Amino acid sequence: MLGIKVNSKEELLKKVNQIFISLNTPNTPRKKLENKDELNTVREKLYIDENELAAEKILKLWERLNEPNISKVNNWLKFYFFVNFLNFKKKIRNFMAIINPKKFKVLENSRKFPPLDVNDINQRVSTFINLLGIKKNLKCKFFSEKTFLIKSK
Repeated sequence: MLGIKVNSKEELLKKVNQIFISLNTPNTPRKKLENKDELNTVREKLYIDENELAAEKILKLWERLNEPNISKVNNWLKFYFFVNFLNFKKKIRNFMAIINPKKFKVLENSRKFPPLDVNDINQRVSTFINLLGIKKNLKCKFFSEKTFLIKSK
């Protein structure tokens, strides 16, 4: 087993204290991983780099984020056409499912992310602008029923 299940904060505190005391006691027997699956799982999850500290790795990553090729402007027109292409593809597939139901299956709408209400989103954006005191005129451009872009006019 690679974890310990606790059901309350008190139980967690008790378990952490037990582990801490057992680590600081020199002659405490420690469980060795004997199962190769457990050992491989631990090896996959742990990465120890002797040459560089984790903080240095994080700083290098942050410095790379400011590189010009990463920080370039998004091509929203390309994104707009891509989203519309996906919608068109879905409609064609559903049409083919109506014509030939044995070969094609109707793609159902996912309700995990329901379609956005245009009026509700516009109202929320205007409330957001008023709350933050933004002086620029912002507009919502809807790419599809689940995708929109807020940008300045």
